[in-house]
Amino acid sequence: MTTQVKVDGDFADVDHWTLEHTFPATMESAALTFPSLWLDRIKHEGRAGGTASVPDVTTAGTRYANRTDHNVSAGVAVTNKYRLHRLTLAAQCAGIAGLVIDGGVRDVDSIVEMGFPAFCRAVSIKGTTKNRPGVVGAPISCGGTPVHPGDVIIGDRDGVVVIPGDRLTAAIDAGIERERKEDGMRAALESGMLTLDLLGLR
Repeated sequence: MTTQVKVDGDFADVDHWTLEHTFPATMESAALTFPSLWLDRIKHEGRAGGTASVPDVTTAGTRYANRTDHNVSAGVAVTNKYRLHRLTLAAQCAGIAGLVIDGGVRDVDSIVEMGFPAFCRAVSIKGTTKNRPGVVGAPISCGGTPVHPGDVIIGDRDGVVVIPGDRLTAAIDAGIERERKEDGMRAALESGMLTLDLLGLR
């Protein structure tokens, strides 16, 4: 499928979309294996001023019963249909390591299943509006913290930290020193010393 625009009386290609489909069997019974049309992959290629491809978007489905009035003994079999189970994020396919957002996310189970790190303020079932393209490579503020191109973002279950690119080596050295001190304190506690004494709080 190709979209075009008319330029000086001639049509020029803008985008090309390839929709790949499969016909998975619904396996409704031993005698019924009617295939179901399933959109398996979407390929997008830009053709304005050259050719550029973006990562494919793939889908996966789960087979569910589609009717509630089935009665096998009466000869009315269940009608199985596929439902969208997982959407492979184009961002993940492009090599993006994770998401940090000063807002909410949804579809948490799918995000966890995909192994895609997402750090957010909340979980929200509400749909989102997608009417602005955004920018890439520009300074931003996230949660009141300035973030610039070249900064290093590190996150785990405890939270997210932003390290300016020109301070990365110093941050690594400070982290190693902190680990050394923590190891020493852990060894002292295991030997029977008290935290009050280690911290000089008496």
